[in-house]
Amino acid sequence: MASRRGVWAVTTLALMGGSFIAGVVLTPHLGTRDSAAPTPRVAIGDSVRGELRAGSPINLKDGSRYQHFRLDLGAPEILLLELEAPFAGSITVLDENNGLLAHEAPDAGVGSRPQVGFRAPAEGSYTVVVSGQDHRGFGPFTLSAQQVDLQQPDALVDAGELRGWHEGSATTHALEVTERARYAIALASDSFDTVLEVTGNGVSREDDDGGDGSNSLVETILEPGTYTLRVSAFGGESASGLYTLAVTSQPAPDMTGMVNQGPLPLDRMLTGWLEPRAPNTYTLQVDTRGPYTFDLRSDDFDTVIEIEGQELLLEDDDGGEGTNSRLQADLPAGRYEVRVRAFGSEGPGTYTLVVRQGR
Repeated sequence: MASRRGVWAVTTLALMGGSFIAGVVLTPHLGTRDSAAPTPRVAIGDSVRGELRAGSPINLKDGSRYQHFRLDLGAPEILLLELEAPFAGSITVLDENNGLLAHEAPDAGVGSRPQVGFRAPAEGSYTVVVSGQDHRGFGPFTLSAQQVDLQQPDALVDAGELRGWHEGSATTHALEVTERARYAIALASDSFDTVLEVTGNGVSREDDDGGDGSNSLVETILEPGTYTLRVSAFGGESASGLYTLAVTSQPAPDMTGMVNQGPLPLDRMLTGWLEPRAPNTYTLQVDTRGPYTFDLRSDDFDTVIEIEGQELLLEDDDGGEGTNSRLQADLPAGRYEVRVRAFGSEGPGTYTLVVRQGR
């Protein structure tokens, strides 16, 4: 087809970063604008204003409007693009041949300020497309482009934050711990589903989505020593994108007197420490058949208690006050396993556990 505004081309957007952008898009060819309507440009370290109007080009896949910009690079770069708009928007980056390099359309809705990081493989001109996510996306917007500095320390010491780029194989970073503390290690990315592994000094922990959304979080007590933080993507090596790795710490609890496993006595309250996704197991010997009450409490996490034995499997999440657990059951004589865990991926934290005969 022909148009006064240029040659029209059919473009199919394909798989990018594990998300399929379905549909066929009918767009004016991005390289054939006439001189009367030059393509606006966005520069590194700057921002540009635009607006989606009723007269803007239409994406025939979903009726959304779009506007495109030219981004000129003199060398390979890693960039972060951000869109500020009163509508639910998306950002797409195309190379000189209109090949898809990056796309971000968050499902958080209006005001989500989508960001997309991408690695420009060479110098040249790139196209950045701002679009609404559906036919209701109208209004002014601001598009900014920033170069990402990936200079990283040889190791994070006790705490700190760094940015990295994941592409294909896993990336590792070193963490030096100089004093015993309770550490929170968070891995976040808007581009891929993160997986974080923490190993070293007798520790081996892994998390996929213990953070917000598909982000990762490992919380644990670390002793002085050297640890390896391994960053990868869930489901394979095809994903790529920017990530942020942040380490924070707070004083470790006093573990004196804490009992995290072993025999569970009657009528005696135990205090324990629970790591996320790692239940603590006790053994209970019941000599007399009858009713028993188990109380599990914590101010740090939502508790779950499980009792297994004598062909019974019992569980309670929040039968106590708030998110605490209380389980009452008639138990035959015999040996039981009593497991303490957190609901979902909550933890770590301290808890108290007591079992009494009767109700």
